[in-house]
Amino acid sequence: MSIRRLSVWGLPSLFLLIVAVVLIAMNLVDNNWGQVAFTVGLVAIGAAALLYGISDNSLTGTVGDASGRKLDATVGPLDARSTAVERTASGRRVDWLPVGVIAGFTGTTILTIGLMFSYEIARIIGSNSPSASFFENWLWSLTHNPATDTARVNLPIALILHFGAGILFGIIYSGWFEPRLRGPAWQRGAIFSLIPWLFSIVVFLPLMDGGFLGIGLHAGPLPVIGNLLLNLAYGVTVGAVYAVERWQTESGEPTDGGERRIADRSQRASVIGIAFGMVCGGLIGQIGASTLSPGQDPLLVAVVSAIIGTFIGFMLGSFAGLTPEVDRS
Repeated sequence: MSIRRLSVWGLPSLFLLIVAVVLIAMNLVDNNWGQVAFTVGLVAIGAAALLYGISDNSLTGTVGDASGRKLDATVGPLDARSTAVERTASGRRVDWLPVGVIAGFTGTTILTIGLMFSYEIARIIGSNSPSASFFENWLWSLTHNPATDTARVNLPIALILHFGAGILFGIIYSGWFEPRLRGPAWQRGAIFSLIPWLFSIVVFLPLMDGGFLGIGLHAGPLPVIGNLLLNLAYGVTVGAVYAVERWQTESGEPTDGGERRIADRSQRASVIGIAFGMVCGGLIGQIGASTLSPGQDPLLVAVVSAIIGTFIGFMLGSFAGLTPEVDRS
């Protein structure tokens, strides 16, 4: 029997849609085009998550085998061959999209933590005094340059692009690169990390006035080396998270169709939780900034709230997905 979640998501989604429409109308009147675009984006993400949740084939009690055929996920123990993640004829995991989103989100979180830590170290140690060493000058240049100034001024947009790009690269890895790479999971992720690394130093930094390969930052080789290390951390995390074939089952391995189904549902609920947490956090941030903190940038508060909401949504979704399904037949 196909399970539909419209009754669960319908009312909250309708409420969020009404709130979003009101905020869009208010921002249009005030000519706050950045907030209008942000709210429209939230509505699009929420709509996509809602459609994704209520049209889920992985909640129907079936999974696919390597040839793309459907297998009953509610009967009998799995044989030794089927305990591995099911893949389609193209080599993709059948759950490549939700796990790719989760892997990209987790990898971006690790990258962000590393970026913040590195920035603080550079800010503390760096110096532009005449007696400073060339290394201290390089560190100072990393925190005082056109790229960081642009990101600081446009922080809401920078955060949106940062997390959006990280999740997008996670989807690209899961959908196209992972099936074609060989070796341990961390190694596949590390190899893939060279792509976002090259994008960062060849495309992103020049667009941010940092120059090709970060030459315009006047920080020596640190932009290239630092970007490489951060993207390696991102890639290894993405590869490791994506390769978890037994995640969130009680035994640590999907010994039967019931545990496989629970793991699939948990993955799906995590993705939906990320999306709805982002929507709720973004809308709450806009309302809170306008009513409680009028001196703050509403868009920045909304973006930060949306990021916090994604963390909360991910945790709640992953645990909610582990709840045993009620038989509705």
